[in-house]
Amino acid sequence: MANYSFLCRDSKVSSKTGMAPIELSIVLNGKRTYIALPRKIKPADIKKSENQDYLDAVRLKLLQLENELMKAGVELSVDNIKHYFKHGFLC
Repeated sequence: MANYSFLCRDSKVSSKTGMAPIELSIVLNGKRTYIALPRKIKPADIKKSENQDYLDAVRLKLLQLENELMKAGVELSVDNIKHYFKHGFLC
């Protein structure tokens, strides 16, 4: 099973809006990859409940994806998880 975490970097904050994309970090077997999610927030707001609801939904989608990949016999790797998360399973 992969480890998923979320971050919002101050270095990616837009000078116009003060917001930055939420990034998903996927770690599996010592390899890490990042995906910029479509939602943008102020970095200080990542712990707010409305953002936590969104992050919980993304985490649930990732766990369901892992199950689908394992059932289909697809190797679980950060590259496969990233690909199928971005493009959909069995695309």
